[in-house]
Amino acid sequence: MRTLLVLVQIFTVMSLQATTIQKTAEPVDDFAIRYHENELYILNQQKLPQEEEWIDVKTSEQMVEIIASLKVHGAPMIGIAAAFSLSQLATQGASKESLQTAAMLLKNSRPTAVNLSHYIERILTAMDQNDDFRKAVTDTALAIYQEDITLCANMGEAGAAIIAPEENILTICNTGSLATAGIGTALGVIRAAQLKNL
Repeated sequence: MRTLLVLVQIFTVMSLQATTIQKTAEPVDDFAIRYHENELYILNQQKLPQEEEWIDVKTSEQMVEIIASLKVHGAPMIGIAAAFSLSQLATQGASKESLQTAAMLLKNSRPTAVNLSHYIERILTAMDQNDDFRKAVTDTALAIYQEDITLCANMGEAGAAIIAPEENILTICNTGSLATAGIGTALGVIRAAQLKNL
């Protein structure tokens, strides 16, 4: 059996085309993040696998600390966590200036996380293009989350199509559902291949 080395970088994820997604009021209840009725919880990945601890996030400053101290992992999940932190702040009635300040603090909390910078800039642009800037923040954060689910599913299907039966696969970095909103990036490929009995 030959070994297939699966290297997945964030630019690959961003280049996949997401399908049209309908916004939903359903609560976000994921492997690493929970967000419903403005209550935001992040799974403390530093405590895994010995302990499952959920951090009750109340402020954007707290989210900055969570991101900077590596309590949340994976470029997609870091960006999603920051987006929902801004959504939480917007729902609390924050001013545009406060949201912009929080956005920049979040963006600078992990300079190497490409998704984080991309998502923050996307939210800031949406704020500038809409009179109801708070709704623009909440809608964009939800769209980012839902798009990541679709991107992971697309990557899983595309990757599974090139895997031969009984292939050996090596993944690099955090590539599963703890790092994304969906089935994962490279690990998502493995999951999709398993469903096809490869």
